[in-house]
Amino acid sequence: MTERDPEKNRDDRATPDSVDGPITPELLLEVLKSTDPKEGPLEGPAAPGSGGGLPPDFSDLSALDRIKARRQARRLSPEARQVLLAASEDVLLKYLLEVDYPDWDLIREHEAFTEKWVVLFLQRSRAISSEAVQDIYRHRILRRDYHICRAIVRCRFAPQGVAMNLVPRLRWVDLMQSLRLPYLSGAVKFRIEKQVMEVLPKLALGQKIALAKQAPRALVRHLRMDPDPKVMRALLQNHYFTHDDAMFLANYGEIPAQILGVLASHPRWNHFKDIKLSLLRNAKTPRGALMGLTKGMTEYDFKQVLRDPRVPVYTRRLIERIMEERFFDGKRRDRLAAKANSGLAKKGLASKKKGSHKPSGF
Repeated sequence: MTERDPEKNRDDRATPDSVDGPITPELLLEVLKSTDPKEGPLEGPAAPGSGGGLPPDFSDLSALDRIKARRQARRLSPEARQVLLAASEDVLLKYLLEVDYPDWDLIREHEAFTEKWVVLFLQRSRAISSEAVQDIYRHRILRRDYHICRAIVRCRFAPQGVAMNLVPRLRWVDLMQSLRLPYLSGAVKFRIEKQVMEVLPKLALGQKIALAKQAPRALVRHLRMDPDPKVMRALLQNHYFTHDDAMFLANYGEIPAQILGVLASHPRWNHFKDIKLSLLRNAKTPRGALMGLTKGMTEYDFKQVLRDPRVPVYTRRLIERIMEERFFDGKRRDRLAAKANSGLAKKGLASKKKGSHKPSGF
């Protein structure tokens, strides 16, 4: 069996200009898929057997010239352009999802073109090269569309610089959804968090409440300083709001009294003893919430609070009165009951002894 020359096979491959007979859209699509040039590293050709790298005639070019050469190699002939322009929408969509470097000028000229096609290309499961994303970013008309900008930011193959440049264009809802994507790089997520903090003061109350319910961990630290009780109630329901955040609210002196009242009355957090002790020590805790915080406290817990010199006078008097009613009066009642029981026991024993004594003469 004779070995086939790979260089000869490369030269004998079909191209859009070398197909005999009429070119159909389906045939053209297969040819484009087989001749789509592969992008390799700009430093030089790939290692043997890797399947990537630059074509041999590109190896002596500079980095910028290599990019231009790749684009020239991907350029369609006039006949191929006419075939694709006359193709059906299904063929164009297949062209987008299976060819690595689509001709966006050609696609925009198609009568059925919508911006959704570009979004589908950016969301496809097949890998996308960073150069293909940059081609979309450089296209001014495509870059103006909001849905395309959002798709570029969320594209796992988009260069970080391109994605970060488009972050300020996103709405806050899309910013929040993008933050929850696990595959985004840390630099892009940090830029999104910074953008959210910039638009946070401009949000309406309803938007802040919705944001507090679904905010990621990085934004919880900022939202816990919001003075609005409604925003705080929503934030306390956030599963990223932790016990440490609740302790911060209970101990930090700059937290308003109404926020402390919301924390003290929240059923998720008001059963932690350390949070309740911190709220009792805080001078800004509303007086109406103090009685509920004393439920389940032991005498030792109350003594711990009373040892703290920061405890306000009203809270101190309330705790002393509760201790008197719960513990001291109870102990006094127990002692009196014990004395009464011991007295009754002594009387019963004496009466038994008296009844058992028999007079003399019988």
